[in-house]
Amino acid sequence: MTSSLPHSDWRWQGSAGGNAALAWQRLKAKYAPKLTLKKLELCREFQVSQLKNSNQDPKIWIMYLEGLRMKLKVLGSVMTKDDIIVHILNNLTDDYKVQLSKLEDRLGSMSNPLTIDDVRTELCLRYAHMKNKKASAENKQKDSKKALVATGKYEGTCTFCGKIGQIATQERRKREKDEQLE
Repeated sequence: MTSSLPHSDWRWQGSAGGNAALAWQRLKAKYAPKLTLKKLELCREFQVSQLKNSNQDPKIWIMYLEGLRMKLKVLGSVMTKDDIIVHILNNLTDDYKVQLSKLEDRLGSMSNPLTIDDVRTELCLRYAHMKNKKASAENKQKDSKKALVATGKYEGTCTFCGKIGQIATQERRKREKDEQLE
């Protein structure tokens, strides 16, 4: 017993009686409130997102923003690349002032338009420079603590009292001996 109608096959019969458009509408109606809340949550997350300090890698932050943009796009929200660029430029720390000025000059330029890749590159270069500078300063501090001259006198600064030429561990030992003698 076969029917001449293509939808009479049991595989095409569903709760909507074979009408896929009706089934899709019912699914959308069922999940629309949840999607709206998710969309609002993602929009809020995007709006409050900022580069918190100079230790945060801007590349990771930009990837996070692009991920939020893609999720919002799936939910039907339209956000342009320019929207992301403007958001990034408005939410940088003061450590990126020079790059910000340079990038703002290109924003809206017809001859040399600013792209998200340009922003990422500039910020990553600055981040790498700051990271190297910080590592260099930490190495200098470590070297100053280890610095001994030929006479054997410590040239660094005491981490306990701040005096030059004094070592905190020796100072603590001296105080402990003084306390024991009393």
